[in-house]
Amino acid sequence: MKKNFLFIATTAVALIFAGCGETPPPPPETPEVVETTYTIDAANSSVEWGGAILGMKAHAGTIAITSGSVTVSNGMVTGGSVTVDMSTIMPTDDNFTEDQPREMLIGHLKSADFFDVENNPTATFTFTGSEGDVVNGTMTIRGVTHPESITGVTIMENEGQFSASGSAEIGREKYGVSFPGPAADILISDNIDLTFKIVAQ
Repeated sequence: MKKNFLFIATTAVALIFAGCGETPPPPPETPEVVETTYTIDAANSSVEWGGAILGMKAHAGTIAITSGSVTVSNGMVTGGSVTVDMSTIMPTDDNFTEDQPREMLIGHLKSADFFDVENNPTATFTFTGSEGDVVNGTMTIRGVTHPESITGVTIMENEGQFSASGSAEIGREKYGVSFPGPAADILISDNIDLTFKIVAQ
């Protein structure tokens, strides 16, 4: 019955337009989906990190991106990944003393107490999609994977060039980066702040 009614209604509309010497309007066009995959320029991309020993001091630094790609559709990130070399972790702040030099922190961060770089030389962020200025994905550190989001993302595309930036805050302990602190009254923050700056083409 419903099919017969639909047929009659469609026929009636067609006859009305035909009687007026007009043809029915075409159906609305589906927006074209343009998808582009860019290769990350590792030399001009970076990840900056920050962490703190609560009540004492904070440290900040960089980690080198080694490879990756990003897929963009109509101005939104839809896929890709970024790989960083954990052996390049480098503090850039000046919160060091003669008794606790920069080299001591680097060695500690690379040890099994933190990132266990010998057994886990890389970390990755895999993009799964985006909404507004948030890019969602999964982070893998020490072989452990959890969903994470990069917020405040800005994207620029121009003649085959792509650039983006954004930040994320992750909890280190869920990745097994669980060194509690050198003493009972010294607490290392669980939060690691990350800032991504990506250039690709």
